[in-house]
Amino acid sequence: MYLWQATTSFCLLASAALPTVAASAWGFTDATVAVQPKGAGINGGFKEQISSSKPLANPLAFTGADTLRITLTTQEDSSAKRPHQAFLLLKDSQSGLDISYPFTVKENGKSRVELTQKELPLQFLTLPNPVDARVVIGGFGSSEAYDHSVFKLAIERDVNIPIPTAEAPRYGKLPEIHHTFNNDPTNPPIVITLAFVGAVIAALPVLAGLWLFLGVNLNHLPTALKSAPLPHAIFLASLTGFEGIFFLYYTSWNLFQVLPAAAVVGAVAFVSGSRALAYTSPSSSKTRPSKSPSSPPPHHRARVLSTIPKKKPHAQNPPVRPPADLTPNKVTNQAKAIDLDGRDPDFAASLRSIGPVDPTQGFPTATRGSMQTVFPSAPTAAWLVHTARHRATKIADEESARMRMGHHGDRSLADAFLIQQVLQMRDGQKMPAGEIESIMGLKAGFVGRLGEKGIVSKIGV
Repeated sequence: MYLWQATTSFCLLASAALPTVAASAWGFTDATVAVQPKGAGINGGFKEQISSSKPLANPLAFTGADTLRITLTTQEDSSAKRPHQAFLLLKDSQSGLDISYPFTVKENGKSRVELTQKELPLQFLTLPNPVDARVVIGGFGSSEAYDHSVFKLAIERDVNIPIPTAEAPRYGKLPEIHHTFNNDPTNPPIVITLAFVGAVIAALPVLAGLWLFLGVNLNHLPTALKSAPLPHAIFLASLTGFEGIFFLYYTSWNLFQVLPAAAVVGAVAFVSGSRALAYTSPSSSKTRPSKSPSSPPPHHRARVLSTIPKKKPHAQNPPVRPPADLTPNKVTNQAKAIDLDGRDPDFAASLRSIGPVDPTQGFPTATRGSMQTVFPSAPTAAWLVHTARHRATKIADEESARMRMGHHGDRSLADAFLIQQVLQMRDGQKMPAGEIESIMGLKAGFVGRLGEKGIVSKIGV
């Protein structure tokens, strides 16, 4: 009976002790503490090994010029590991005053902390007894934290150096704060102002000279004012208003006064300026043509050629009708077109009036003596038209190629659209002939060849 009770008690005690033995705990190893005086070097001063299970027997002296350094390797259950918290805790057992300094810990558990007397609170400098230096290591897991004293630290200060005092903050009335504002900005000296005004006034004759050199068109001003007097007047007034706003900003206004006024005057200038530019002339074409107007391709242009009067067919040569058996379904595709043209009596009459074309004319290397020909020796009207058309086409293609390469000022041929623009600039905008030729890239004298107003004029669209 007694044996059974003893066995049961032993099993209960063993079962209660198993969780305690199996539970892991934090600790450290390879720990050293060093007190290094100022200027002692890396290995100078006091240095001793410390254990996690037994504190040092004698307290360490810590003076004002010393540096306290502790190095160790944290571990969990005998394996090096980085904890969530590791710090050195200095605590006075009598007053309960304490302060902590965290270790700098690496991933492999290597930890290090350093401090001097300057980093200690003033209350620690007046303690008569040594303070406990405790190492605290812990984490968020189930492992038990480490919190034990490893040595005692005797803080010794120089009696010749007074202890600094610190006034504790108290809630109460603070002294009055007096704000000091900068002075308002003033205008620059009158000499600098007059110098810039003189520079602006001196630039006006230079600007006028450049306008005259480039050929300013003052003759168009009366026409523009007559076509749209109100938009031009409002636009010029808005420009003058801008100058007045700038003058007021320089003399008395601030930025918050200038911005609303500038927004209103700017909107008026934008609307009136667009209206004024839209009515540059009273004619149907309201915008001035650009220097390089878009025009149809060269092969679509109507050439300015001399026309050949059409000869009336002679009465003794009636229209020749094609034979009845020549039908389109008996000839090739090319012959079909010829057959259709040959069936037109007016076209046939025109061919007879022009006469045959001699393909050897215009080619001096061709020889006629070696073959029989029915072509006349003198040039015919058809040949003249052919050569003139070929020559005009060649000139137009060369001018188009030069314009595409950026060469202007040598155009001699013009289409109907270009002549319409030239007449609009000459008659509607009263521009001189030289300026029109310069803008449109025409040869000198082109406008003069159109004749005076009334001979060639624009009558409508």
